Amino acid sequence: MKESYEESNPSKLNPNTIPENGYGEWDWAVYNYNASSSFYYCFRMIMGDGTEFDYYNSDSYARLLTASANTVPDNPDSLGQYRNNETSIIGNTNWINENSVKLTAAVIDPNINQLLSLYFQVILNTSSFITATSEPSEYCLYGTAYESCSANHVWAATSTVGDYRTSPFIATTSITAIPDSSTGYKWQVLACDDNNECSDWVNPASGPNFRVDITPPEPPGNLSLSTTSPTSLIINFGATTTEDNFDEYRMYYKAGSSGVTEVNTPHYDTDFSNKYFNYTSSTTVYSLAAGTQYVFNIWAYDLAGNKATATIELVATTTSSLTPPTGSIFSANQKTDGSGAIDISILVDDPDNDDTLRAMIEYEAGEDCLFDSSSDPTIDPYDVSDSHESPPDIDNNYPYQVGTTSGWIITSPGFNFVSFDWLSKIDVSDADETYCIRLTVNDGLDDQDTPAVKKFIIDNAAPIAPGPLTLQAKNKESITVNFGSYSSDTWFDRYRIFYSTSTPVTASDYEYTGYFGATSTSFYGIGSTTLSGLAPGTAYYINIWAYDAYGNSASATPQLATSTNSIPTNLSANGQFRDDEITVIANGEWINSSSTRLTASVNDPDISELPTIYFNFILNNDTFKTATTVPAGACVYGTSFGDCDSKVWFVASSSPGNYSTDPYTATTSITNIPNASLGYRWQVLACDDDDDCADEWARFNDNIPNINIDITPPTSPGPLSEYSKTSRSITFNFGAQTTEDNFVEYKIFYSTSSPVTEFDSLFSSSNDSNLSLKNYGTAATTTITGLDSDTSYYFTVWAYDAAGNKASSSVVNINTNPVISTPGVVFYTKDERTLYYRVWTGSSWNAEQSGPDLGSAAGDNIRHVRALRSDDGSRIVILAKTWDGANQEWWGTVYRVAADDFVNSYQFGSAFNSAVNNQLITGCAAALSGGEFFVVRNNNGSNGTLVYSWNPSGGWTNEGVGPDPGGIVNGCQLVRRPSTDNYLLMTFDDTNHGGQINGDVGSAYYYGGSTYADSWTTWTEHGYPEEDTNNYVGEAFFDSSDNTRGGINYSESNSAASTKIKRFVCTDNSVNYGTVVVSPATWSGEFVHGELVADPGGTGVAF
Repeated sequence: MKESYEESNPSKLNPNTIPENGYGEWDWAVYNYNASSSFYYCFRMIMGDGTEFDYYNSDSYARLLTASANTVPDNPDSLGQYRNNETSIIGNTNWINENSVKLTAAVIDPNINQLLSLYFQVILNTSSFITATSEPSEYCLYGTAYESCSANHVWAATSTVGDYRTSPFIATTSITAIPDSSTGYKWQVLACDDNNECSDWVNPASGPNFRVDITPPEPPGNLSLSTTSPTSLIINFGATTTEDNFDEYRMYYKAGSSGVTEVNTPHYDTDFSNKYFNYTSSTTVYSLAAGTQYVFNIWAYDLAGNKATATIELVATTTSSLTPPTGSIFSANQKTDGSGAIDISILVDDPDNDDTLRAMIEYEAGEDCLFDSSSDPTIDPYDVSDSHESPPDIDNNYPYQVGTTSGWIITSPGFNFVSFDWLSKIDVSDADETYCIRLTVNDGLDDQDTPAVKKFIIDNAAPIAPGPLTLQAKNKESITVNFGSYSSDTWFDRYRIFYSTSTPVTASDYEYTGYFGATSTSFYGIGSTTLSGLAPGTAYYINIWAYDAYGNSASATPQLATSTNSIPTNLSANGQFRDDEITVIANGEWINSSSTRLTASVNDPDISELPTIYFNFILNNDTFKTATTVPAGACVYGTSFGDCDSKVWFVASSSPGNYSTDPYTATTSITNIPNASLGYRWQVLACDDDDDCADEWARFNDNIPNINIDITPPTSPGPLSEYSKTSRSITFNFGAQTTEDNFVEYKIFYSTSSPVTEFDSLFSSSNDSNLSLKNYGTAATTTITGLDSDTSYYFTVWAYDAAGNKASSSVVNINTNPVISTPGVVFYTKDERTLYYRVWTGSSWNAEQSGPDLGSAAGDNIRHVRALRSDDGSRIVILAKTWDGANQEWWGTVYRVAADDFVNSYQFGSAFNSAVNNQLITGCAAALSGGEFFVVRNNNGSNGTLVYSWNPSGGWTNEGVGPDPGGIVNGCQLVRRPSTDNYLLMTFDDTNHGGQINGDVGSAYYYGGSTYADSWTTWTEHGYPEEDTNNYVGEAFFDSSDNTRGGINYSESNSAASTKIKRFVCTDNSVNYGTVVVSPATWSGEFVHGELVADPGGTGVAF
């Protein structure tokens, strides 16, 4: 098998399952860049577990032939031809009046890393294309002139090397200086790769693809006048153009004596599309104005858009005529918007096509329309239009108001509809009858023969005002109003109600759209209506208007001023208390009482209200109420939890009050609340006496549960029993554990008298973390230290739950041992390599014994010794430093107490050939609870420290570099955090500060665990300078009562008679340093060094 493939998501379920013995079909996309060209490959599928299918159909094996080593480029596509701006497309066979074109094409090539070329051949439409599909031997480059590219007229564009399998190579070429040709040009394009393999030639369409003409036509002959009339002119053509590529003639004219252009009025004639004017000699221009001078000219256009105009313009004047104009009133109707405006539309014409017409409008009251005594109407000068998009001016100061000394009524294009408004309320403000209007049109000389007249109704009188609205009822979001007396009017249309939050309310404000019988003067017998969807606690001004059919209106007086009810605001679930209503229950707190008091408060902006507060108190896993309506089934103060099915308690105000500023506060009592480890939560809602409620419930606290209740004491733990004891300590066996579900901790109280109470001495989880675990953390024992020797003590253990319930074991009485001396060992030197020691038996010293020789050679005498016991007391590590007068060496060995021997004597690193600090040990040791030791020493004459660890099975290990103080370490001390494997490494080093070598105190915190791991915090500097670099400075202690805090001692001065303590706090893997406290200047001289010891019976006290 050549290669295998796997689908990209084999765990994806196939939505189209295949039945057993069924047929399936898959689509695969296989990529193999190592395949051979022109080679057959077969494919088969197997199951996901590697087994073969039962069988394949004989034709089911996929068989694929790879491509040859090089594949011919695809045929070019996306062919395009453009004007020289590269954006204007040249349509196929179109003419252009430029002698340059831009040609574009694109090509895809199946091969990777190809250099492609596109070859564009451009030839006359009558010439023959190249047909050979090989790379042209001669070609021109972008921008080459047509005649300069005589070799087959081929232009080339070449790509850079790239991948054109999906994104094509797109090329553009430019052909310039193309000669004029009515025959036109055609073009084709060929794609070739850098292996000289080419596609087929491709052309954009059948030719010619474009034609070129950049020469303007020969101008046509000058026009001449044949015949005149009042409204038309017959104009003779001049000589025709000689343009071979003729397209059309265009004639333009305007009133005046010269300067006609193509932006003026065009004259159309079907003969203009023929080069010879269809062999006619003239054309007639109609719709001219009588007695008016005009100027004309004619242009010849070719197919490419080139043009030429006759040399001399024709100036001609129509004959004069005195035929009167005509006019009629097309329509006259009053608007229905209450403005009193009359929409008037007139039709005006003039047989002479005069453009100096004007119109006079008159009016008269009554139906006779005799106009014995007519009046001049006020016409709106700003609202006029006509059908020729050249509306006349309006000037009410003239008898003929429409069409004045300028801005006439135009009629030369034909009759003209003119529309305008008569502002009748200015002239007849209280009209309510029939009126007539008369139209007289004038052409500057004559009025129309018979004026036009039209009559219509004008109603400018307002309806009788309806009676004022009065308040019937209201709540937080609606107001119900009563209707007053009815309106009346000849043309009554409807009532409309408007309202606003500001005064006065107008018909531009919000309109009430509900049904209230508005189209009947009597409201169809309806007496009231309700405006809803209003904002709570908001002032509203409401009024009613009566309207007639013409928009005249009258409103009631006075308007109704009222307001919606306010909803309760500033709702707050204030607090939860024990039964005494004083002791606060903190959020999430456990209580050992089955009753609670809940308080809440609310404001209401309304002056006189009777608020009610509803308390929804539920189990933490139940669902709060969300509806902001008055809760059903609410229970009274003191109802027990089980008897209140709604789980809602209410407290109502007993009398109306003003709670707009000072809130209404209510307290409810809920009794007989069951134990629940899930806890409870609660929220409140406030409603007023109109049943308007706050817009949402207010929760006491989103951190839930709010209250946990447990009134059942824990089961008593089993009594302690003696496991072992000393003169100062007793180790106890734990008894049976409590079964309390809500367990918090055990506490051991003890005293020298019985009974033992919670006011006696305490031993708790801060002393032994196992006491915080119900099963004692699987520990079997605990040890109480600091006891007096030979003393009788009484002990009880108490179990506490989260609510503070508790139960104690029975008392156990145990005596501590009398004080006796314990065994020990002292190690010392005699200015030799040998380490000497003597064992203390508890009552006497054994004889001196010799230990191992330390130091690498004779004369390497032991100068310093430090010893440290293991946690279990079975071993002692000894750190020694030797000096031969020239070299310092650091050594370690381990003394086994029971065997009374030494193992694993070991040199810590290389010797230091220097006398610097030879008088100081410059190293320190520590024990770990896993049975290991580790040693920190200085780095000879270099900055930093070196670390070595020891374990019983492997002996000593070089752990590499330790914390780096940035100086040569003079001394160190490892201070253990009580009951842990954390150590604070204190260092004292020589550091150059400002060119002076001063003592420098710093520390790093070890958190590597019970077997050594390289886990230290970054070394931190605390103070410099110190008084004497030859004396170790820097001490630390941990608080005996709380091992998460302590202090560091240093002086930070080489002259002060005082010292300092810097506070710190720590966790299992971090330390943070805090404030500094300065001691009194107690000593008579400068402070050099002190030792710091924690008070074992104190709280944060050290000496």
